[in-house]
Amino acid sequence: DDGDICTEDWSGSFRVSFGLVTLAIQLGLPFLYSLFVYIKILKTLQKKTIKDNPTSRLITSVHLARRREQRARKRSRSRVLLAMLLVFIICWLPLNLINVLEDLEVPLICWPYYYFTFFCLHIFAMISTCANLCCIGLV
Repeated sequence: DDGDICTEDWSGSFRVSFGLVTLAIQLGLPFLYSLFVYIKILKTLQKKTIKDNPTSRLITSVHLARRREQRARKRSRSRVLLAMLLVFIICWLPLNLINVLEDLEVPLICWPYYYFTFFCLHIFAMISTCANLCCIGLV
């Protein structure tokens, strides 16, 4: 006797629907919400940049240097916010992909490294929390 194995025993359209809803809640909604918030942040920061005085024809070198500095900071912030979104997608997509493949009844469990791969992908997804904190530290 090899012992008993406890597994889920459900299939059909309900399982596929459940998998797609889980994918939307776990990956889609956080991504869209983060994208919305990051766009709002960038717009708010953009409003705080120096505005040119249209009546002034004289632009000092200090003013130009300050504008260059602001543009560089804006580019840096944009890159960090984009990196945070990409880190989230890169970290969570593999785990969600393997879950959807399971829900579509692709026989992954027969693969000898399935449990190890699932474990590694789960850890990788959890790393996104730490990676986002590192990205925030770059701002």
